[in-house]
Amino acid sequence: MLTNRSHHMSATALTVIALALCISPLARAQEAGDPPSAPAAARDETAAEAPSTDSGEIVVTALVRSSSAQEVPATIALISGEVVAKANISSGLDLSRIAPGVLIQSGPGISPVAGIRGIGTNASNQAFDQSVALFADGIFLARGKDYMASLFDVDDIQVIKGSQSAILGKNTTVGAIVMNTARPERDFGYRLSYNHDFTLGSDTVDAMLNLPLSDTFAVRLAGRYADLGGWMRNDLLNKTTADVRTRAGRISLRWRPTSELDWTVNYQHESFKSEGQVFYVGGDPFGLVRTYAASAGDPNFVAAFNDRYRASARSGLRDTYADNKSDRVISNLSYTWGDGFTLSAITGYLRSRGSYLNNNNAVANSPVIFSSDLNGSNTFSQEVRLVTPRIGAFDLILGGLYYHDIYRYNLGIDAIAPSPIVGAQNSLFKQTTEDWSGFAAVNAYLTDKLTLSGAIRYTHEERSADYARQIIRPGNLIDLIYQPFPSSTLSQGRGYLDGSGSIKYEFSPNAMVYVSYGKGSKSGGFANAPNSPLAFRPDGTRAAQFEPEVAKTFEVGAKIGLGRGSHLNASFFDIQIDKFQTSLFTGTQFVVKNIDVRSRGAELEALLRVTEALSASLNVTYADTLNKSHLPTEISSLVRAPQWNGIASINYDAPLTDQFRLSVDASALFRSSLRFQDTLASTVPESPGYAKFDLRIGLKYEPRGIEIAFVGQNLTDRRVANYGSGFFPGVAGAYLVATDPPRTFSIQLTVAR
Repeated sequence: MLTNRSHHMSATALTVIALALCISPLARAQEAGDPPSAPAAARDETAAEAPSTDSGEIVVTALVRSSSAQEVPATIALISGEVVAKANISSGLDLSRIAPGVLIQSGPGISPVAGIRGIGTNASNQAFDQSVALFADGIFLARGKDYMASLFDVDDIQVIKGSQSAILGKNTTVGAIVMNTARPERDFGYRLSYNHDFTLGSDTVDAMLNLPLSDTFAVRLAGRYADLGGWMRNDLLNKTTADVRTRAGRISLRWRPTSELDWTVNYQHESFKSEGQVFYVGGDPFGLVRTYAASAGDPNFVAAFNDRYRASARSGLRDTYADNKSDRVISNLSYTWGDGFTLSAITGYLRSRGSYLNNNNAVANSPVIFSSDLNGSNTFSQEVRLVTPRIGAFDLILGGLYYHDIYRYNLGIDAIAPSPIVGAQNSLFKQTTEDWSGFAAVNAYLTDKLTLSGAIRYTHEERSADYARQIIRPGNLIDLIYQPFPSSTLSQGRGYLDGSGSIKYEFSPNAMVYVSYGKGSKSGGFANAPNSPLAFRPDGTRAAQFEPEVAKTFEVGAKIGLGRGSHLNASFFDIQIDKFQTSLFTGTQFVVKNIDVRSRGAELEALLRVTEALSASLNVTYADTLNKSHLPTEISSLVRAPQWNGIASINYDAPLTDQFRLSVDASALFRSSLRFQDTLASTVPESPGYAKFDLRIGLKYEPRGIEIAFVGQNLTDRRVANYGSGFFPGVAGAYLVATDPPRTFSIQLTVAR
């Protein structure tokens, strides 16, 4: 179905098409004026630097020392930048479509949650660090909202599973997602792509220009302009939501004055805006929401699982919206000498600020309750590390990290009749974190076939939280939930000792088995909006404080190369997490607590290259999760934890003639059912399992580097909820849901060199 959005971007579409048709001749003119080719030695050095093997396989760099994924004793998923671009991945929210075993779900506002092997951080407390850590160009990003950042001009994405705290740092208790942007290169290059979604009326333009200014200095410019349409239908106002606008740009500078020194600096700015609802009332078993809507003059309100709602924003207020701006600067300086000693310094600064308004009045047409927040962070990190070549039977990694973060979160809630909860307040929260850590890792090559590896990290952390509350209008919202309290400060200081070890035995150059164990910690901290930060639990601990979580992962696996780049990998894992951090909404408050959990299962990865042009792959994860602390009134498994999930794909890429090339990519994304609430009495239903099928057919005119592709996603139009929660206090049984996108069809036009 074409939407009204399809028309207002027509000028943009025509502009992009015109540019695509004109750039190639300009590029050939550039070729004529290119600087002389680099000397042969320099070209060889460049080839050695490229993060790929001779077969084109992406090399794992996330674990500091570059290695082929088939050589690393861990479960790793690698996604190339080409795959990200072809799949039109707009942000980290879409990674589940291409990253095997990774489940990313929408949360309230701009609070996505990521899970690996059935375990992921809850979105209910914004102060939680993520159990699945996110890194961008080597810099740790602590907040769930960082998954909203645009993915454009990406070199690769590496998913590392299991506790990796010793190498990557604390807060990687379940795993890590490492995103690497493309760096400037010595050759002139460009890429311009336009994607139009006919179903939702979405438009995305990505652009990249790589400029070698000399033999030693290059600049890379990249950007994204996106207007994305929603699929939620407001029957009262006759419009669809939510509309998302993203504007992002990056400039990268790279200086390589000698073969030993390599310095890359990049700056990225991004603006994200979302307007309109992403949630709707999926159920109202006692008819309370319908009664409120009728009292406001709308007798036609019906709660159902249908992507539809009937509402207009409360007078004087906006519809639900999210707004976030971020700036990121990253410097990566490395110096190599001798037989392969490398000293690296990675410096990062991140600043973000955002706001979010959840207007429940714009879900059901009744003047009831809304909440808003202002949040932002300022983060600085500095890491220094030394990587040695093999010295006798050993090689080493030594390093240290300093990390400083200030996170602010202000939560306002306003409730008026006919809601049974009335009143207004504003809670102010500021959390400051300072970390110092040192780490070391060693590989011991005991024989040509047997390798023993170990790593250790010690981190000392100081964390404090400042609380204040402003009472705007009295009512039972204040009396029962958000009681006043004096401005308060809580603080804690802790040390964390994490480690890992593995044994790898290679039967042949293409086959090995391994056993690994890792212990990882995630910071304790403070709830961002407790009823009162001064309250105590029955055990005498502060109700606003949560303990660190500690994960212990045991894994045994095998990796077998089958020739032609084919391989078969399998692993079995057991994850035990003590004091897993979670939060639940009781109907009157968010309760932050620590529970003991485990996940046990297996993973299978198979890649078969049938011919040079045809390949097929299968990635499957089975995870049996258990809440070892569950009460009789709670489910025993973890929420948002499907037992099965995976991706199967078939890819064909071959020349049709000496000028045209055909590519066909077909994939199936599947998972079993999952639950969003842990209480047995919850009315929020189970989200059923699914299999979703995507298809992309591309035709490339190789002399000019122009490709046109047709893309269909979720071809069987399988509709399931990706998030569900209770409505708001006092409305018994009613719940909100958000659903995955419907079936969509789009066209991609790309010109690249």
